[in-house]
Amino acid sequence: GRLEPGVEILLGPQLAAGLRSETLNGAVSLSADPALDVPGLLRQLDLYPYGCLEQVTSRAFPLLYVERLAGRWGYESDTPVAERLDEAVTRILEKQLDNGAFALWNPNGAEEPWLSAHALEFLQRARAAGVAVPDFAWQRGLDWLRRQVEYPATEEPEAMAAQVYALYLLALEGEDHPE
Repeated sequence: GRLEPGVEILLGPQLAAGLRSETLNGAVSLSADPALDVPGLLRQLDLYPYGCLEQVTSRAFPLLYVERLAGRWGYESDTPVAERLDEAVTRILEKQLDNGAFALWNPNGAEEPWLSAHALEFLQRARAAGVAVPDFAWQRGLDWLRRQVEYPATEEPEAMAAQVYALYLLALEGEDHPE
């Protein structure tokens, strides 16, 4: 919450009244910045247990910035960030289809257009940050993005969202839209 100027708060065992103390873990941080529980958010990121494409990518994305945040907020991860990023790239690429898109759980699944673009954005930003992403997998993904924007116009909102996302990523890569 917000601590108003001149107000004092005493932190003590009363905060855990009625709770099982052996299950508690807590942290206190004070800042002039907005009241975000960054250490708590980073801890939850470390504990995120799931492994589908969306979950692995969503867990990995903040890792590109976690060292800067962790330093600012005094948080240390148990596993080095570089190692976690390498593992995330591997887990994401395990879900890549032969056509460059991605499936939800493994390369035998159905193509997930919007999530494929999401995974490719992570890989694109990871490459820019110096994380090793195999060129063949990246090129396969880029080819898939190009094919998405070559398709005729659609009225399907999900397909349009994936096409727009593909255009955005291609623009970040410095490519123009084909006429």
